[in-house]
Formats: sequence, structure tokens, C-alpha cells
Amino acid sequence: GFIDKSGKVVIKPKYDGVLHFLKALSKVKLGRKLGYIDKTGKEIIKPKYDNLNPFVDGVYAVKVSKKWGLIDNAGKEIIKPKYDDLRASSYGGGVAVVRLGNKYGYIDKTGKEITEIKYIFAGDFEDFAKVALSDKEWGIVDRTGKEIVEPKYNYVSSFFNDMATVELNGKVGVVDTSGKVIVEPKYDEVKNFIEGIAPVKLNGKWGYIDKNGKEVVKFKYTNADSILEGLAEVRIDGYVGYIDKNGKEIIKPKYSYVDNFFS
Repeated sequence: GFIDKSGKVVIKPKYDGVLHFLKALSKVKLGRKLGYIDKTGKEIIKPKYDNLNPFVDGVYAVKVSKKWGLIDNAGKEIIKPKYDDLRASSYGGGVAVVRLGNKYGYIDKTGKEITEIKYIFAGDFEDFAKVALSDKEWGIVDRTGKEIVEPKYNYVSSFFNDMATVELNGKVGVVDTSGKVIVEPKYDEVKNFIEGIAPVKLNGKWGYIDKNGKEVVKFKYTNADSILEGLAEVRIDGYVGYIDKNGKEIIKPKYSYVDNFFS
């Protein structure tokens, strides 16, 4: 149960377990079943579920006899428990991962399947999520379930500054958040885009490309870092220097060690 600051009992002890109130609700346990009460002790969701997790906008993921479904905050069923797993989170933007057997897909808060349940992997959403049809077929979906990056790549990264790297047959390219291929997979390695350019490796040498895929710094370095505050560390045969975003060598690579400018 619960008491107030004066020690007065405001909700009589009757539950086998309670959690702290969050957004005016507390998860409670009665026997082995879970539900939610409000601050008056009213059972908003009766403790009858094997598991119960908040999803979004008053929608909850519930588990009954090893199957998962959705209910609203009045306890009304949105979809009957039918999934083998349902991974819902408040930061998923109203999209949850579901599993049937060994295949994954996505549903929205109304219970609608916004993708087919066909993936061997379905990642959690930020603005986008990574999916895979096999260990060599990776892509990216948006919150509508659209495959903005077709699952055909051997690897895809998460988006960083609106760009993601894709790998196909050992070569790396770049796509943007619309799914447009900015650079076809042709590089050996691609680092993060920062301040509009990214270090890329080709035939053992590093240079830089811009967000249009144009090579803006020649391939001559044995290593190159992403730009930070207008400068990037570059190396030639172990010697360190710095360039600006236009490729101008502000400090020529002739030093064994250069302390960074940002510490």
C-alpha cells in the first residue's frame, strides 16, 4: 500500500508488490498478476496480466499466457495477445517490434502491422530502424514501415548527421535519410560525416568526400579523422598534421605527435 508524508494510509496494503508512481500511476502485483492503480487506489488496469509495460499515449503492451497484445488505459483490448514477443518503448514514436515464431516486424499503437512479419532482425526505432531479411540482407525502415533502404546490403549503419553507410561485397557506400544512394559502394571504409564531409579510404589511402559524394580532398593520407571544429587530424606514414574542411594543410604531416586542439 501507500502512505502520505504525514504517515496517513492513503491506499490500504493489499498488494504483493508496488512500484513508485510514474505519471500518476503505479504498477502493482497481486499474486503473480500485474496491473496499474492511480493515486486514489483505483485500479485503472486490473491486475490480471503476466506482464505489463507502458507503450505510448495511454497504450500498454500486455502478456497473457506467453502471448503479447495491446490494451488502452481503460483496460480495453486493442489487439488480442497473439505475438510471441512485443518490444514497446516510449521513445519508439508509437512503433513497437513484434515477433511471430522467429520472424519480426512492426506494429503501431492502433495494433496495425505496418510491415510484414518477415525479418530475422528488427531494431528499435529512433527516427529509423535497421532490419534484416538474412545475415547478408540489411536495410532501413521508417516509422511508416516503408523500406527506405532496401534490405540488400551486407551491412548498414545507423544514421549519423542524416547519413548512413552501407556495405556490399566488401565495399562501402553512403545513403541519406530519404534512402537516396549518395555514393555507390566503392570505398574500403567510410567514417562519419561531420561538418559536411567524411573521411573515406580507397586502395589503402584516405581522402574526403562531401554530402554529394564529390571527392573534395585527394587520397594521399595513411589515416584521416572526421572534421571537428573545422579541423581534422591526418597522417602520412606515422607523421601527424591537420587539414581544414577544404583540404588545406594547416599543419603539414611532419610531426611524430601533435596534441589535439580540443582538450
